[in-house]
Amino acid sequence: MFNLEQSIKGDLFDNLMNSGSLESIEAFSKRYKVDLERPHRLILIRLELPTIQVSNYKLIKHLYEEVNALALQRFKNCLLLLKGNMIIVLLDETKNPTRKGIMEFHRDLVNYFIGSEFSHIYSPAISMVVSERIVDWKQLRTTYDYSFRLFELAPIGTLRDKCVFYEDFEVKRFLLKADRKELEEFVIKVFRPLSEYPGSSRDELYQTLKVYIKSCGNWSGTRDTLHIHGNTLTYRLSRVKEILSLDLDDYEKRLRLQLAFEIISIYPELEKKICPDSL
Repeated sequence: MFNLEQSIKGDLFDNLMNSGSLESIEAFSKRYKVDLERPHRLILIRLELPTIQVSNYKLIKHLYEEVNALALQRFKNCLLLLKGNMIIVLLDETKNPTRKGIMEFHRDLVNYFIGSEFSHIYSPAISMVVSERIVDWKQLRTTYDYSFRLFELAPIGTLRDKCVFYEDFEVKRFLLKADRKELEEFVIKVFRPLSEYPGSSRDELYQTLKVYIKSCGNWSGTRDTLHIHGNTLTYRLSRVKEILSLDLDDYEKRLRLQLAFEIISIYPELEKKICPDSL
């Protein structure tokens, strides 16, 4: 019965995401008594287990049931479904607490996982992403996709046993919604002089610039991160300025570089286009 119900939930939810049609909304609402005329949020909870245990369905099913029980205690009118090793919570925002309540729910989950009978064997953990507010169900697919991308985009260590809200990633949020082709053209334009530079030091110049910009121009921090001599750093930055014909102390120039590196963090394959020697 559990498998059948999860299959039905998954099918209806997928139909809702893929079409957003009135028929899909009515079918989903009727079966699960969810008022989709109200604003909702998605909470995506990824169960993190050792690779060898990801296929252990009984364990995932047990963890799902515990998460479901905690959600029903904390929220009203919420619906959970299981997709692989991820639990999706559909949360009625008009009948539930705000960010504080969601963070308290997350705390409950973490405490359960820490104290779980499975913790000393499997070391399970969770990553949790909270979507934007959904008021137009035609945008459900986009909302889901953007939220899911945060599992990849959040800095390393940010998500394990943590909860993040999509709206907090404002810069990446805007960039994700922009036209990818335009973003790629912008990156290539910014770095074209460096990508066409024939010297064998192209990669180390690029990596030096990336660390320097991402450290907000912290000279000593960049030197220590790269484990290079100060004179070497000064020389590399001088060469980058010369090749790119820019002043790293100019606000507008630095902003263009920051945006370019943010775009690359979203689409890392672009790094190969602007710096083929990059690892």
